Amino acid sequence: MQFPKAVCLRVDPDVMFPSAKDTKGIALAKATCAFCPHNDECMEAALATPAGRDEGVRAGTTQDERRKIRRRRAAATRKGQQALAA
Repeated sequence: MQFPKAVCLRVDPDVMFPSAKDTKGIALAKATCAFCPHNDECMEAALATPAGRDEGVRAGTTQDERRKIRRRRAAATRKGQQALAA
């Protein structure tokens, strides 16, 4: 999914794909996302992308951060389903 006013579309694509150990690169990519009007939509699109295919910084989060968000959401969903079943 593309967002025509996305800030990341106006920077070198390499900026948005720093290595996991490149803390300065990650900070730059996250700063790029900070000014984007599409953060909410981008986050939902990033979370809908299968893990392992969602490289780079998206919506101001790294692949590892999005993995943690997915886990938290899945746990909350399971907890909610258990509460409904009780």
